[in-house]
Amino acid sequence: MDCAFGIQGNDYVLIASDRAVIRSIVKIQECEDKLTLLTDSQILATCGEVADRKSFSKLIKGELEYYYYRYNNRLNTDEVANFTRCIIAENLRKSPYQANSLIAGYDVDGPKLYWMDYLGSMQKVVKAGHGYGAHFLYGLMDSFYKKVIKYFYLLKGYGFEYWNRLHSCLYFRT
Repeated sequence: MDCAFGIQGNDYVLIASDRAVIRSIVKIQECEDKLTLLTDSQILATCGEVADRKSFSKLIKGELEYYYYRYNNRLNTDEVANFTRCIIAENLRKSPYQANSLIAGYDVDGPKLYWMDYLGSMQKVVKAGHGYGAHFLYGLMDSFYKKVIKYFYLLKGYGFEYWNRLHSCLYFRT
């Protein structure tokens, strides 16, 4: 019952994820961090099976750190999204990761949000979600999304509605 969603505004990107690890009808853990800080301005949110999600996040973070160590250059959000998509496409035929992801970042060009699935499909979006909660949140985002709304109201509105409907806690980073 994973859920991650992201919203891009004029001067921010909000990304949130639930913290529960659930298998079938059993809640195994309530405090799992599904958000990975890639750099100071980029975040990766993943949903999927626990082992795939953790190893995929670790692989992406490690590859980006190795790239920085080798070339002494940080990638911007567009490059990180394309780099991640290439890694998913390479591993699709070898050992695929069943992990969907959202990549959010803030660059010189402004905020950016990318939606990616486990098959390597990638799309630049202004609002995105993965998991069971995303089916509900897409309806809210389609009805109430405004690019100029302050992120405090987004936290209050979407987080409250998600908790009311699905009784799960969200973990936010902006």
